[in-house]
Amino acid sequence: MQRYCCTRCNKTFSESQPLTGLRTEHEKVVQIVKLLTEGVGVRATARLTDCQHKTVLAVLNAVGEKCATFLDRTVRNITFAMANRAA
Repeated sequence: MQRYCCTRCNKTFSESQPLTGLRTEHEKVVQIVKLLTEGVGVRATARLTDCQHKTVLAVLNAVGEKCATFLDRTVRNITFAMANRAA
């Protein structure tokens, strides 16, 4: 992803960033998410992807927020009926 630097304040930014606040490459983010969904731990994922465990946690947090927003926007008016259990 292309990053730019402001000539006045030296702050860096990019044009579009699908996961807010992450500077990690898209391929590495996908690899981290795949490993986490397979049940691999945070520290093991960090070792396998050659990044820090704080990066794995940041990816997990960003993806979790995106998933929560998606579910809040798309899933509506769902009621759960409890089945009668015979004891």
